[in-house]
Amino acid sequence: MAGRRKHRGTAGRKAPRRSPFRKILVATDFAQDAGWAVERAARLPLAEGGKLIIAHVLPYGIPPKYEGQIERDAQRSLEDIVRRVLDGYRKAARADVSVVSVLLTGTTYVEIIRLARTEMADIIVIGKHGRRVIRDLLLGSTAEKIIRTTNIPVLIVKVKPSGSYNRPVIALDLEDTARSTIELALRSLGPKVTNISVVHAYTAPFEGFIVPSFSAREVNAYRNECRDEALSGLQRLLKLTGDTVRWKVSVKRGDPRFVLTRESATHRADLMVLGTHSRSGLSHALLGSVAEYVVRSAACDVLLSPPARFSFALP
Repeated sequence: MAGRRKHRGTAGRKAPRRSPFRKILVATDFAQDAGWAVERAARLPLAEGGKLIIAHVLPYGIPPKYEGQIERDAQRSLEDIVRRVLDGYRKAARADVSVVSVLLTGTTYVEIIRLARTEMADIIVIGKHGRRVIRDLLLGSTAEKIIRTTNIPVLIVKVKPSGSYNRPVIALDLEDTARSTIELALRSLGPKVTNISVVHAYTAPFEGFIVPSFSAREVNAYRNECRDEALSGLQRLLKLTGDTVRWKVSVKRGDPRFVLTRESATHRADLMVLGTHSRSGLSHALLGSVAEYVVRSAACDVLLSPPARFSFALP
């Protein structure tokens, strides 16, 4: 039936890699969820000779008479965190990695993005505050501002870590971000995780226009054609990952925001991985963001893969 979206071919492309991260940047404000973010960052696969950067941003405008003491307290807190992380690495026989702290001053999301670009970080890890709900809805949390304005993958930590991820769900849209989303997920999980759930939310394009003239059987047949097309595209994409991953594939019709949050709950996921699209402007205002909805609604950590081609400028 005319009008359905055609999925891009995948023939000849290389399989995604599971290379560990070289540089991980984690932001902390010393709150509980920021502590979880540091703990999770330290559990991510880190290459030999890799670097974990722990950053804290002080706001502008601290009264001069308090500024020195606040900076000293923040530096001591960072040094305590670095010591704990290094102890954990030593217990895991990972003396081959480095852990450093950075104290900055400015607008948090701007400084974190600037530091990530300067350090050429592979990923930004940050906690998601559960308080100040009204303020976050009106102004956007630091995490959501980072999501909207960076071209670097972002991991939002919402749950206290109890081990490495082992119940991941990858959301794929079969567009530009699909390949990079799979690769990012595999890098974050490490080689031991071989059972991975994949979900694709699809719609039947132009369904509202054909309902008046089609019978219920014809409408159902059209929906099934759309589902089969989506499933075929998903299977073609997943074949490129090789035989080491056992994929549990789910193709669901409906609004991707609700499909993804429902699937993450069904699978009791500890990590949801998905790509992001428009970040700002009219399209963002009209269409909203699936990624931001999932970040706010999912009960697990959320890892976001940025668009394949995205021109970034510091805010």
